[in-house]
Amino acid sequence: LNVLGINQPPWVCYNKKILTYVKEDPELFNQIVESFDEPVKKKFSDFFEFFFANKPSRTIAFKKMAELIKALTSHGHVIIVGRGGGLITREMTGGFHIRLVAPFHWRVNEVSLQHPKLPREDIEQYVKQTDRDRVNFLNDFCIFEDCDPNFYDLVINTYRFSLDDAVDMIIYAMKKKGILK
Repeated sequence: LNVLGINQPPWVCYNKKILTYVKEDPELFNQIVESFDEPVKKKFSDFFEFFFANKPSRTIAFKKMAELIKALTSHGHVIIVGRGGGLITREMTGGFHIRLVAPFHWRVNEVSLQHPKLPREDIEQYVKQTDRDRVNFLNDFCIFEDCDPNFYDLVINTYRFSLDDAVDMIIYAMKKKGILK
């Protein structure tokens, strides 16, 4: 969205990797914190202080993650990838929920392209484990059926559409919903 010059302020994307990056790079942590207004700064700082000083239970960890995601998304122009973002933000106004799906064999092939030296059997196990972890996470914390298409504004089968096509569909749908101008 930023490359296309769509809307201001710039869009920011958060996924599970942000936790690793921030944990390992104090300068990145400071840069991120300084980009927020005061209430979000406090939530973000509290979240990381709590996580890296403690070994919280999964339930407490999810609640803390939910607080952080709500704080991050409260000002808009934020993309949350995974981490229960759809569950956490579904009651917030102005959101747009997308589910990307693809058959198992296609996802294995995509991971193979990214990691060509790994044995195919290992990649298949990784994709299966990722699927199990996702289901377990949703079973633990969600009260909706993740595969129910009624929950999402848009569901795209990435096996049938290119990345560029998917981006075009998302932008078109967000414009139709009034999120993008």
